[in-house]
Amino acid sequence: MKKYIAIIMVSMSINFLYSQSNINLPAWNVSKLYINGITDNNRADYLARALEKIDLAIFAAFSSDDGYGYVIYPNSQNIVNIIDYINQALTGFEVIKNETMQLTKDLYLEIYSMRNNIKSKDIENQMPKYIQLGPKNELSTQLYELAKQIWTERYSEANE
Repeated sequence: MKKYIAIIMVSMSINFLYSQSNINLPAWNVSKLYINGITDNNRADYLARALEKIDLAIFAAFSSDDGYGYVIYPNSQNIVNIIDYINQALTGFEVIKNETMQLTKDLYLEIYSMRNNIKSKDIENQMPKYIQLGPKNELSTQLYELAKQIWTERYSEANE
């Protein structure tokens, strides 16, 4: 009986470790947008929230220091609407360049951290903070949990 319990405990531990290292990213699209008009953190935050509010983007983050940001969106056709909205509906912003890319764990963590004004080089030193996306509680929690899982997988041992 003890042998049976030990086998179950070992298999549960292996399953837990395996599930922790195999975080599945949703099948979202991501684009890096270079934008004129992001002059400070308030304008960067305004731009991200504007795209999320009208559901063009699932999540967005922009850096006033770098003049670019990322937009995560549900389907590939959305990027044209996102660029048009920025260029035509939002005063003082202009998309200069767009690069569509593959969403990876590291890129997701960089985007989530950028929204908290954390630079890429400082990500490993600070666990992601919760970001509330307006009234979207479930999405906010899902995005935070994903960032936290990725950060824990990558950096938790270094910060112990």
